[in-house]
Amino acid sequence: MAILRIVMASVILLVYLHSIFGRTGVTLVSIVILGMTIFSFSRRLRRRLRSMEQHFLKNLNERELHRSMAYMTVGYDCPFVGEKLKNSNLRKVYGVNIASITRGANYYPVPNGEMRIFPGDHMAVVGTDEQIQALLPIVEQKGEDIVAPFDKNDMEFVHFELSETSPILGKTVAEAGLRDRYASLLVAIQRGQEYIKPTGTEVFAAHDVIWIVGNEKRLIELK
Repeated sequence: MAILRIVMASVILLVYLHSIFGRTGVTLVSIVILGMTIFSFSRRLRRRLRSMEQHFLKNLNERELHRSMAYMTVGYDCPFVGEKLKNSNLRKVYGVNIASITRGANYYPVPNGEMRIFPGDHMAVVGTDEQIQALLPIVEQKGEDIVAPFDKNDMEFVHFELSETSPILGKTVAEAGLRDRYASLLVAIQRGQEYIKPTGTEVFAAHDVIWIVGNEKRLIELK
């Protein structure tokens, strides 16, 4: 609005001056007005930018001071299962950092981006209350559609290599029916140095290492 008022006043003034002094006078007055306007607004703009910067830094510091740490247990249906930390986008999408991961008896403080996320991992997550509350239900998805009439304490997370005579060789994950036949959840397929997040169309090959969650007795049968 301030700019609009100045423009309107300048136009009226320049029209009046044009009728008295002609084009040369109008040009000189226009240059003077433009210079004064730029000088005036540059000072106001600098003050405004300083104010905005201070306000932004104040809000940023307040948000950082309100960060806290919470502990989450990775559920079987967590979308990050089998992913490396650097590929999970936890920091980019949710704004949180992983302070540590506890896996069974193993404790990993400040894990690097190459570490993978597996069911049953206990993660220490640093973030604001809002960020933690948004992430919690996603990480702790339980996979309630898995039918497994066993005590949760009997569940194990294991891996083993497929032999060249395994009956599931050449079958897709869907055709193998590990979930239905053995009440087990296939987390990842390791093929050489590559970890593959399984889909229904992935085909098993000899010497694949499968990472799987299930009941101890059923996993022995499966192995």
